[in-house]
This record gives sequence, structure tokens and C-alpha cells, in this order.
Amino acid sequence: MLNTNLKLNVFNGFSDINNVKEKSASYRSSSANMEYTKQSIYLQVVQQYYQYFNNMAQLVASKKKLAELRSDIERTRQLFEQGLTTADNLESAKAQGALSENDITQMEFDIEQNRLTLEYLTNSKIPSLKRTTLLSPTLSLKERADLRALREQITAIHYQNKQLNYYPTIDVNDDWQYYIQKPAFARGNDNRFGNLFPNQQNTVGVVVTLNILNDIGLNLQKQYLRLNQMAQEKNLMYKKMEQVKDVELYRKSLDMARSRIRSSEASLKSANIAYESIKKKYNANLVDFTTYLRALRTRFDAEVIYNQSLNNYEMQKANYIFYSGHHIQDYVR
Repeated sequence: MLNTNLKLNVFNGFSDINNVKEKSASYRSSSANMEYTKQSIYLQVVQQYYQYFNNMAQLVASKKKLAELRSDIERTRQLFEQGLTTADNLESAKAQGALSENDITQMEFDIEQNRLTLEYLTNSKIPSLKRTTLLSPTLSLKERADLRALREQITAIHYQNKQLNYYPTIDVNDDWQYYIQKPAFARGNDNRFGNLFPNQQNTVGVVVTLNILNDIGLNLQKQYLRLNQMAQEKNLMYKKMEQVKDVELYRKSLDMARSRIRSSEASLKSANIAYESIKKKYNANLVDFTTYLRALRTRFDAEVIYNQSLNNYEMQKANYIFYSGHHIQDYVR
């Protein structure tokens, strides 16, 4: 005997369709979460990249300062040997040189830490870095990836809830049987028992299932999903408002960063002029070492602040790009 059974679901309250929609929304939510994670890593890379050049600016300025101090130490030693200055001035100059050397050692460590962090974030070897700048950001608001992920998650919950319904389930069954051989007593053309054993038989049935007794449990499940959906919708609304405030904040930060560049540039020019003037007076023994050291610090501090203001502007660009929903990699030169 050969037997074939076919079962076909004709209607299940659109549960299959809603299940497909739920899975699609869940997939889009996962993809958006992955995109948000990727953009977060890009932002960390940019921050570490420009922090590297912040520390590099300090290192370069400190090395220049140390070179000036070493030159002054040698000059002061010669004056001391000639009896034209005191031992206090010589030892003070040596102490400042030693402090600068310690600062340089710490800065070199910080730079190496930045480089290793960048290697970890990018999963690649970085022997050296060349400074570049980001393109100016587009001042517009887009849906950020984490907001898109949350919105798709809400959609998935909605379709998950729709799968729970009170509609009947209708199934069609088709059972086909074929008898290869009849019993011996039913064989023969004129045998009346042959009619009791046909060569094939096909049985079709319709099954209707009603969820009458599942009303309470089903209602509780739907209520739970609905409350969860409402909570996520409220969270999404809050995050959208938060994004608007973040974008407004970082737009102001861009303006402040540009203003800081202008002011630090003017400060650097003034510090250079003042340092050159005081250095000439110091070489002519018209001012003491403390006055010269103050001018030296001011000059190199101004240089560091100017370079850091340039790097800070690039970091504020990256912050605005990230929080406004744009892709950081689209603004890399």
C-alpha cells in the first residue's frame, strides 16, 4: 500500500504574514544596532587620533623649551665660572631642564598609549600617523542608527502582538492511499468482495480550531506586549528629543571651537613677540631668570593651546557628525 498525506493551512489569522514582518523588523533593528556600534568606534578612533596630536603638540613644544633651557644652562654655567652670576641661578636653570625632561618622558608614554589604543580600535598596525582634517559637517539632522534600531524594535513588537489573535485556524487534510494488491478472497472480476477493497482511496477533511479556552492567557500576553511597545515608544520619543539637544549643543561647540582657534592664534603671536623681547633683555642681563622663564613658558604654552584648539575643532566636527546621524567615514579626507 502506498500512502500520501497532505496538510495545508488555509487561514491562521494572518499569523504567518505578521511573523515574517516581525522577523524583517528584527533584522533591520539588528543591522541598525551594528551600524551604531560601528559609528561609535569611528568616533572613538577620531578622538584618539586627535588626542594623539594634542600630546604630540605638547611633546614638540616641550622639546623646543628644553633646547632653549639647555642653551640657557650652558650660558649660565659660563657666567657662573666667570663670577658674573650666582649658583642659585645655575641650579634653578638645571632644575627646570630636569623637569622638562620628565615632562617629555610622560608625553612620550601618553603618545604611545594613544597609538596602541588606535591599533586596538582599528585592528591594524600603526607605526606612525600623519595629521589630516575632517570635511566640514553638513548642518542637518538625520535619524541616528540607534534611534532607527529602536523604531524597528517597536515595529517588531507590534507584529509580534498581531500574531496573537482570536481568529479560528482552518486546515485542509488530504489523505491518498493506493492498494497495490487486494486480499485473495476479494480478487476476480465477478467477486462482490472486490468492491470493498478499491484500488485507491482519497480522503479530504477540513479542520477548524477555535481558541475559546485561551482567552485569558492570550489577553495577558497581548497586554504585556502592548505595555512593552508603549514603553519603547516613550523611550524613542525621549531619545529623539535628546538628539535634538545634543546636535544643538555640538553646533554651538563648533562655533566655540572656531572662536578658540582665533583667540589662541592671537595669543600665540603676542607670546612670541613678548618672548623675543624678554629673551634679548635676559641675554643683556636686564631681567632675571624668573622673568625669562615665565616668558618661555608662556610662549610654548600658547603654542600648545593653539595646536590643541585646532585638534579640538576636528573633534567637535566628529561629535556633531555622529550625534546628528551622519556617517563619520563620509567626512574623512
